[in-house]
Amino acid sequence: MEWRLINSRFRGKCAACGSEIEAGAQIYWKRRQAIHVACMNGQRPAEEPQGHPAERDQQVPEPKQEKVRPLGNVRYVAPGEPEPDPAEWEYRKTSKKGNRVYVRRPVSTEMLRKMVAEALGQLKPEVKEIVVKVADRPAITMEERAHEKFAEILDLAAQRMEILMIGPAGCGKSHLAEQIAKALGLRFGSISCSAGMSEGQITGRLIPTGDGGRFEYQRSQFVEFYEEGGVFLLDEIDAADANVLLVINQALANGHLPVPNRVANPQAKRHPDFVLLAAANTFGNGANRMYVGRNQLDESTLDRFRIGQVLMDYDQELEESLLSDGRLLERLWSIRRKAAECQLRRVVSTRFIAKAATMQTAGWGSDKIIGQLVCGWTQDERSKVGVN
Repeated sequence: MEWRLINSRFRGKCAACGSEIEAGAQIYWKRRQAIHVACMNGQRPAEEPQGHPAERDQQVPEPKQEKVRPLGNVRYVAPGEPEPDPAEWEYRKTSKKGNRVYVRRPVSTEMLRKMVAEALGQLKPEVKEIVVKVADRPAITMEERAHEKFAEILDLAAQRMEILMIGPAGCGKSHLAEQIAKALGLRFGSISCSAGMSEGQITGRLIPTGDGGRFEYQRSQFVEFYEEGGVFLLDEIDAADANVLLVINQALANGHLPVPNRVANPQAKRHPDFVLLAAANTFGNGANRMYVGRNQLDESTLDRFRIGQVLMDYDQELEESLLSDGRLLERLWSIRRKAAECQLRRVVSTRFIAKAATMQTAGWGSDKIIGQLVCGWTQDERSKVGVN
């Protein structure tokens, strides 16, 4: 029987030098004799080997080059020890001593690509600044961090599409609309919609400001932006009266808007640089448990925004740039996650996190900030999110 080069499965002693052999070490093996590779190659001083005289007098042959399984590809698990990850290790057999033998699974090309993709996904490159270049306009430098949906909305706005941003309260919809205006080099205006708003807030009013109390037409901000260009936001559009918003429909569909109170020029023409955005907490289906003050929107209004619907959520990378205290941020995220899992009518918004960062700079502690967040919550709600 010839000497074989293997990996030692157990601890033992070298037959050549008598020193200890660690489990997993490479050795030469023959008929229950184990010898260090270094001893076999004459790299270690030979000591009196232990064993029978016949074994000591036996001439050690020249080492034979054989294929050896790389270290770490075989794993022995003693009884009572936890099982290794089955995705990485494959069970083969159980030894006579009860040790379970596992062999590392080969890494396929698909698995390797997945591992690389996951590793790259965890990388968070530091963004120094954002430079926006639209068509032949001058480049605009954005000095502040933008929401992850910024690029998608900017693409739509650059093509002058009507945009409907749908997302939870305080996720940054209104602020993002202002950033879009800055990126396009246009001015920004907005109106907060409600069930009590009138058509006059869209088309303008007649006000007795003339000589002798004569009524004169006062142009609304919407008509001003519609005729002269700019980014205009219909904030909380799902809280507006659906019939009032029908006035918007014609302005978006035909490129002109009737202005009946302006006798001298009763029709407004849409400017090429007019961009309309709308922000909503619902899809226009009416009130729900979270947003009880919402109205159902007419399908003809929703159809104007169909191609420009953008679903938004809380951007954690943006929140990390706002609040530098990682431990406080993790606590706030945990409360948000548990509130969603328990279907509580509570939000932990990006807006609150930005304000928390300001107050922490002013000297507030984490407990004070958390206390302000859950102020007004019931004891049951606090218990569900882990706040006492």
